[in-house]
Amino acid sequence: PQASTSIVGGQTADIDDWPSIAFLLTAWDGDGDGQLDTQAQCTGTVIAPQWIVSAAHCAFRPDGRGVDAMVTVTGVGDLNDPSGEPIAVDQLVVHPGWDPGSLTGDALLIHLRSPSSAPSHAVAQPGGEYFTHANVANAAGWGGTDLLKEAWLALQDDDTCAHFAPGFDAATQTCAGTPNTSGACKGDSGGPLLAFDANGAPVLWGLTSYGPQLGLGMKVCELKAPAVFSWVPAFSKFISDTLNPPSQ
Repeated sequence: PQASTSIVGGQTADIDDWPSIAFLLTAWDGDGDGQLDTQAQCTGTVIAPQWIVSAAHCAFRPDGRGVDAMVTVTGVGDLNDPSGEPIAVDQLVVHPGWDPGSLTGDALLIHLRSPSSAPSHAVAQPGGEYFTHANVANAAGWGGTDLLKEAWLALQDDDTCAHFAPGFDAATQTCAGTPNTSGACKGDSGGPLLAFDANGAPVLWGLTSYGPQLGLGMKVCELKAPAVFSWVPAFSKFISDTLNPPSQ
């Protein structure tokens, strides 16, 4: 699996439509000289004043070691906009089931040094009734650009997901992509995939995890295959126990 996905076939997004989205910049000392000299970017979603949820692999370097630092920017869809709110990260909580081989358990909770002014996004819960709206943008990310992009990705059934992604785990993953039109590709990971509750309010349904294209002999950004997402309801206990630890 290739842990590098973002939005393709979409359009530039308005931050007012994604007020809880967060740009994540990670950095590490790549040559051992004590300086942060290598960086990567991901996307996340604010779910509490001091917590962001993203993909577990965003906490690691390509060689599997942890990153040395992370900062988040919220409140802007253009990273060149000086009105963005940068906040340093002081804790990364990786899901205990994270498997870097299969990319299952690909969920990460990020604690901020100070509260974000971005609104907290509702999170889908197991057993809830949720819907998708055709042609309404439900996924977003920065990719390799400074501008937030969005697209409508059609949710696919488990059989379709398993067909394109060997090792697909229907208990903890979902997949989405509109064939030959829009999907996820090289760039950000951890970005939001939305569904809607009975009142039409958006809820966080998935976290961008990986694209299976290379394993299928396709080009990296080919839109014939959907992207795989960590299915948020499967991580509800991890989220609630981390944000509100049970009393001992």
